[in-house]
Amino acid sequence: MKEGHQYVTPRTLLAIIRLSQSLARLRFNEEVEQVDVDEAMRLIEASRAQINSREDGDKPAYNQRGDAIGNVFLVLRDLCNNAKDKTVKISDLLKKIISRNLNERDMRLCLEEYANLNVVYVNEKTNEVTLI
Repeated sequence: MKEGHQYVTPRTLLAIIRLSQSLARLRFNEEVEQVDVDEAMRLIEASRAQINSREDGDKPAYNQRGDAIGNVFLVLRDLCNNAKDKTVKISDLLKKIISRNLNERDMRLCLEEYANLNVVYVNEKTNEVTLI
């Protein structure tokens, strides 16, 4: 197979449909939205990347999604899981992600993406975030 090309089988399409439906159900929504399809496709791609990295003899990159937004979420998840009420200040999150060579733009995009998926809640003052 050529680099950058992938074959899409009926099984892959069915997996994307089922994942999208499941993600919609997790949000208690009866309709699948574009964010559900996008996340399903990202999950399929991450799965393929794990398989390809193992075939190359590399160890899978634990706790790394491969993109900045995903890596910001991993930092956020770790901070929230260590907090008593699963809430952290956005300023603390920003300090932590900057120490990991990520930036504020990635953090804002991450918070927006995961808030739309109802995975996190950003308070009205936008100074705290809670992992749902």
